[in-house]
Amino acid sequence: MIQIRLLGGLRVEAEDRVFDSFPRRKVAALFALLALSPRQKHSREELAAQLWPDADTETGRRNLRQTLLYLRQSFESLELLLSDTQALWLCDGITTDVTAFEVAAQMGDLARARSLWRGELLPGFFEEAVLTERERLKALFMALPHEGIPPPTIPTSLPIYLSEFHGREDELERLSTLLAEPGTRLVTLLGPGGIGKTRLASTVVSGGKREAAFVELAALAPGCDEALVFQKIGEALAFAVAGQEGSEESLLRLLASRPLLLILDNAEHVLAQTASVALRLLRAAPRLKLIVTSREPLRLTGEHTLVLEPLAIETAMRFLQVSIRAIRPDLPEDPEALTQICAKLEGLPIALELAASQCRTLSLQEIAQDLSQGLGLSEQASTSLPLRHRSLEATLAWSEALLTPTQQQLLRRLSVFSGGGTREAILEVCGASRMDLAALVEKSLLQVRILPDGTTRYRSLEPIRQWAAERLAQSGEAVMVQQRHGLWFLALAERIAPELRRREQHLWFKRLDAEQANFYTAFTTLSSSQKLRLVSALGSYWIRREFLHEGVRLTEQALAEVADTSETHFAALLTLGMLLLRAGQRERALELLTTASHSDDRGVAIEATLYLKAEVTSDSYESYQSSIAPILKEIQDDTRWRWHYGQALLQGERFLNHNRDHEKKIAILAQAIALFEEEGDCAKVMEALFGLVGIHLVYQRFEAAAPILEQLQETAALLESTHMEVLALNMQIRAQRAQLVPDVATLQELADRLAVLAPRLGAPSDAYNAWHDLMQACRHLSRWQLAHRAMLQMLHFRKGTTTLPMVGVYLLGAVASLMADMGQTERGGKLYGYIFAVRESVQLLPNALEQRVYDRDLACLQQESLEILAKALTQGRLLTFEQAFALAQEPCALPPDGTAPLLPSI
Repeated sequence: MIQIRLLGGLRVEAEDRVFDSFPRRKVAALFALLALSPRQKHSREELAAQLWPDADTETGRRNLRQTLLYLRQSFESLELLLSDTQALWLCDGITTDVTAFEVAAQMGDLARARSLWRGELLPGFFEEAVLTERERLKALFMALPHEGIPPPTIPTSLPIYLSEFHGREDELERLSTLLAEPGTRLVTLLGPGGIGKTRLASTVVSGGKREAAFVELAALAPGCDEALVFQKIGEALAFAVAGQEGSEESLLRLLASRPLLLILDNAEHVLAQTASVALRLLRAAPRLKLIVTSREPLRLTGEHTLVLEPLAIETAMRFLQVSIRAIRPDLPEDPEALTQICAKLEGLPIALELAASQCRTLSLQEIAQDLSQGLGLSEQASTSLPLRHRSLEATLAWSEALLTPTQQQLLRRLSVFSGGGTREAILEVCGASRMDLAALVEKSLLQVRILPDGTTRYRSLEPIRQWAAERLAQSGEAVMVQQRHGLWFLALAERIAPELRRREQHLWFKRLDAEQANFYTAFTTLSSSQKLRLVSALGSYWIRREFLHEGVRLTEQALAEVADTSETHFAALLTLGMLLLRAGQRERALELLTTASHSDDRGVAIEATLYLKAEVTSDSYESYQSSIAPILKEIQDDTRWRWHYGQALLQGERFLNHNRDHEKKIAILAQAIALFEEEGDCAKVMEALFGLVGIHLVYQRFEAAAPILEQLQETAALLESTHMEVLALNMQIRAQRAQLVPDVATLQELADRLAVLAPRLGAPSDAYNAWHDLMQACRHLSRWQLAHRAMLQMLHFRKGTTTLPMVGVYLLGAVASLMADMGQTERGGKLYGYIFAVRESVQLLPNALEQRVYDRDLACLQQESLEILAKALTQGRLLTFEQAFALAQEPCALPPDGTAPLLPSI
């Protein structure tokens, strides 16, 4: 006979064996769900949805399989479970106390029913099915006559919460696992005020099997005698020490043989006393286990610490939604505002509760707007909370009172850092000591993260930072600290700027990525001339990371504040010109580059001239070379200008034709690659490789292209750049398309990744290439909806920037091929008529790959009618570019996805 107990806790009794512990909470929860209806088959899909409600279907199934494996192992050789591919269920011959309790209650056997009721159903479990059943059984029990019957045993000293526990399920499982280990006797929960330490400790205790007691230490004065800590413990255990004299020794004797779980809550202000008392308790009572909640550890041997991090954004949103529904169930949903609120509050539960309390009088959008202007530190949360947790002001003031004066000063000064800072920056800007910095980490007021390069980064949660910023403003130190901060980050930007074109540039890009918010903050505190220096130093970073909008905004603002002709002014003009050029604002960019080219700083003048000549030169390699000849003569033998010489070569390569000048293109690209490799500029090497592999693919040199494609992928991964990753994806797609039989699975994977990245690109030229190659990939895959969307995006990003005739040919040729796939004879024929007319006018024959594409497309287009195609080709020859471009954008009927093209793709 196998009996399962569910009332008062989960326990399995099988003959002479007892199973009452499980390796993980989810394992216990799975068994509990099965045991609630032991005669029923439970769908695997429904079980996964109940246990992992936020996971996708595949992740839920995988988690269920793993959890089921742990569950079977928990029962050793005992066979309790049966399963098939669709469902799980318990074996026959199993009884539960819930079933016996219900039968006794229905038969009127009150004594039997009362004896079976050992407590509420499955305490500590919060799955929806458990909660529903718990309430039903509780109502049934309460309906029984209770004369003379004592209430169920519960840990009466625990705090009573009026809301459901949620948002800390993983931490609850980790804490439960720690407490279940025989060797673990002291666990300290760490985190800032309002993070949820007390709630977590209370929840794990309420679901446990041990006798438990809760000891509130917050009312004790800092520096008090440890006897007062013992007194607080005695008060919490008063029900157990009645008749005892209440001395420390009698308390220790009482605990010596009891399997008690004791929570010592809010110990940070009496840390030394709590540590001493905890040590005496653990030595005197070998069956005692302690949970301590604190903002810093006790530092005792054998102490296990569990740090509570802020809630993840998805968890924070669920937490806030539940809190709001309890206050204003009629409040209209606003997912965007909800996301903004949770992001601003950084998952701090007390701050989320505070935001929820404001829903009584405000909409979510209004709360989000208010948070953008400040956190409302003195707003009151629920009066059911302790006084120190009823507002952020109270919570953080409690933490501040535990700091030394120098630690308080450091906490205030740290508020000038946006997004955190490195130890080097914090110590210099704040004038702090390493010991004080470490102390703030220990006291849970700073988060710390070790970066891959070995540096340490510190940051405050945004609610704490804003509170500290108010304290800084009140101290009178704000201007001085802000100026230090601005100058430090200006120096950093100027130190890093030249490194972005040298070896280990990927490490410097990551450093700048981490400091973006600090640079924006520094910009607001620097003088006008210093702002010019900052934007000039960051220009290359903004361009390569494609932060074009922000770069243009700040550079324009800096230039508007200073009307001079200093070299810094010319450098900022160069920065703005390059940013605008990448952003597709060509005419204005050329004006700025022209002005910058007259700078007395040769580096600025040369770079501006090279970019300028590449844009204004006619469609001729010879004319481009002639226009920059004086510069080439100046820089070609000087290692100081090696990067600039490589840039001149790279720009000139695009004036050469794939068909006629491919060997010359290869030689120029190889020379540019060598120069950039000497400089260590991986990003520029990648740009040159992009052109080189394109030539190999046109001429079907797959063996030569393969190692270059691999190098492109490696470099993109190293630089962690969306722009570079897209370059690699573009070339991989082209490599697949150039083969007679592309690998469909590979092409599908590449297209899916490119569809995610293409909308993130900031530069029109990059976006055009990404959408173009995505369209071509989707043609091969018969994904017509996405192919058509990509085509329209491709045309959008090329509109107004097509100055060379052959650019228009390549652009409209891609559209014509898509029309051919779908049998759009008239439109495809007209576009091809335009393409052939332009090629004849510039006397440029198609290369081998282009000719194969043309032959295949014309064969598709003539299937409907050779006569219609011939007429369309004739009409297309008469079109202007503007007319052909407008024709390409007209709506068209799309075949269903999966419909094969008229002829196989090339």
